[in-house]
Formats: sequence, structure tokens, C-alpha cells
Amino acid sequence: PFTYTANASASTNPTTVTLTASSTSASARTATFTLTATSIPTNTLTTSVIGNGTITGTGINCGNGNIDCNEAYNNGTNVVLTSNAIAGTSTFVSFTGCTSTVGNTCTVNMSVARTVSATFNARPTGVNAGLDQMIHMPAMSTTLTGSASDDNLPTGVLSYSWTKVSGPAGTVSFTNANALVTTATFPTNGTYTLRLNVSDGALSATDDIVVSVNANPRVSASGPASVT
Repeated sequence: PFTYTANASASTNPTTVTLTASSTSASARTATFTLTATSIPTNTLTTSVIGNGTITGTGINCGNGNIDCNEAYNNGTNVVLTSNAIAGTSTFVSFTGCTSTVGNTCTVNMSVARTVSATFNARPTGVNAGLDQMIHMPAMSTTLTGSASDDNLPTGVLSYSWTKVSGPAGTVSFTNANALVTTATFPTNGTYTLRLNVSDGALSATDDIVVSVNANPRVSASGPASVT
């Protein structure tokens, strides 16, 4: 049988490899090969975030103040990205640019340079139930004017609801409890806290208003009677 020995230097490129075959019954034979190493091509993955959330994956941590949004991968690598919403503040909506998606994960095949974006829905902002009010009996009603804004995600439709949070016993009635502008009617005098809740279908935000119903009628000041 032959015994094979090799001698190679990995410190240079190209590298020369010498293979020697020897046997007790035959003369040694030597073969020399030259090996040239070639680099594997890479492609760059660029990620971005719309809204309040992050994209994470091997070499990627993008969004919500993190700026590691680009990474080079060997050609043909499958990269798995995960979207991460901020609890109570945002919800994940969708990816763009993926080879395939399952839930909040995105798989990207890096056969070419790729760009992936993740969109997150924010809860309604600027929710305002209006300034606190005082009314005087015999008036028992007042107009409530709320306001709110949204990022038009996930559907672009907001829903509203007014409720009584605290106050004297009895029901506060609303002409339309599901409208931003409505009229509230109170059962008796006292101090009431009312709440406006605004929802975009995925997240909600609230604001409160305090309405005081004064049992004393409003007194109008008047000047002294004129004497002629």
C-alpha cells in the first residue's frame, strides 16, 4: 500500500500543495498542485422601520433609536428577520421586501441586494376630552367636544366612546356616546369625571374631563340703580 503525505502553506494565495506517495515496494511519486482561494460574493441587506418598533436579525437591530440597519451576507444566505412592536404603544402591521413571511417573521434570500421595511401602527395621539367645565342649575346639560388624531393605521378609522368614571349616583346620559362632539345630561348636582376613549381597532388612548354641576344658580352681577 501507498502512504500519502502532503505539505501546504496556508499563508499565501495561491497556495502550493505537494502530495507525495511512497511505498516500501515502489519508488516515491510526487505531485504538485496549486490551489487558489476565491472570495464568496456578498450582498447587502438594508432595513428600515415605519412607526414605533424594531427589526432584529443576525447583524440587524434597526428602529426605535437603533441604527444597525445594514448588513452584508454571503450570496444565497437566507436571513430571518423579526418585527418587534412596543407593548402598549404600537402593533406590527406588515413587512415589504421579504422572500416570504410568517406572522411577524420575514425570510430574505440574499441572492441579490435586498431592502426590507416593517410598518408599525401607533395608538391614537392627541386625545383630548376638552377643558374642565362648570354648569349651574337649573341647567343640567353641557356640550362635550373631544379631539384626536391618528396615523391612519391599521384601517384609518377611529371609534369613540364617552363614559362616566366617577360622580354622584345616577346615570349620565349622552345624546351620542360614540361621537367626538356630544351633549351630556347629569342626574343631579355634584362633580363628575367623564372619559373619552379613542380606538383605532388595535390600540386605544383616553382623556378625562371634570364637569361640576353647581346647585346654586348663576348670579349675574349688576351695577347700582341709577338715580334721576
